[in-house]
Formats: sequence, C-alpha cells, structure tokens
Amino acid sequence: MLNLIKALKSLKQLEGSNFADIGRQHDIIWILFINGEDHYYINIKCSWRMIKNNSVYVGCKDIYKLAPVYLNKTSIYYSERRDMYDWNRYGANIFDRKTKQLIIANEAGKVSCIGISKQNDMCFKTDKEIIFQTFTDASDNDEQWRFYKKSDNGEENDKIILTGQKIFLK
Repeated sequence: MLNLIKALKSLKQLEGSNFADIGRQHDIIWILFINGEDHYYINIKCSWRMIKNNSVYVGCKDIYKLAPVYLNKTSIYYSERRDMYDWNRYGANIFDRKTKQLIIANEAGKVSCIGISKQNDMCFKTDKEIIFQTFTDASDNDEQWRFYKKSDNGEENDKIILTGQKIFLK
C-alpha cells in the first residue's frame, strides 16, 4: 500500500502538465507530458483506451487495424490492399491517424487529475475532457506500464514500474 501512495504522489506531478504527444514503438504506447522544462513519460504495455466526447476515441486494438480513408458518410475505401497491410508501418493504422489528429489539433489539453487503482490501473483526465485509462491485464510481474521523468542527459529518473502484482519504485 505504501508503494501505491508513493506512486500516486509521483504521478500527481503530471497535474497541470500538457499532454504534449502520444506515439508508439511497435505496440508499446508512449505519452509525453511537458510542464515547463520538465518532460515526463508514461510507457504502456497493457490494455488501454482514450475517451473523447463520451465515446472510445482510440484503443489498444486500433494499432492493428488498417485506417480507412472516408470518401463520404456512406462509402469507405482503404489506401492500400488489406492483404498487404503492415500494422507496424507508421501512419497506416487507426491509432497513428487518430492520435496524430488529436495532437495536431491541440485537443489533448492539460492533465487535470490522475489516479491509480488497487489493481494498478491508471486513469487521467484533461481539461479538454480527454480521459485515458489503462487496464492491468496480467496476473504476474510482467510490466504493465511505467512512469518516469527524463533528464537532460536522457536518463530515466523517478521511475515507477507497475506490474500485475507489484509497484516498483526506482
């Protein structure tokens, strides 16, 4: 319980920070928060979703789905053949397209509140009504998500690693 309290106290540093960017390295999601000169990151390996306008805007499975190009409200076509689709090529999937639009349109906002559940799930909300939720989806000590502050020399400081069983503070 003590590590949960310490982890939550560390995450509270994000309140007031800009939700500045979101991206991925294969199927690991990273989120960048900026508060003045400080850069914070959350790397996510577990299930997650982002809610916008009370609906799921983008979720973890959207990384693997080919992004359609809409002609109009009744017709959809894809920019490449579905059988030739490579989810790992940047820009081809739903996640890449929607998160890029969110950041470019400056619709992400600043973190207004953040929390961690007893199951090590994490949730934050922004002042622009974006809600981001993680869901611990393993019962072992595999890493689910981590939070850290990146120093000027690239080192990860004040690291918190959450698994299905424990919270590690480093």
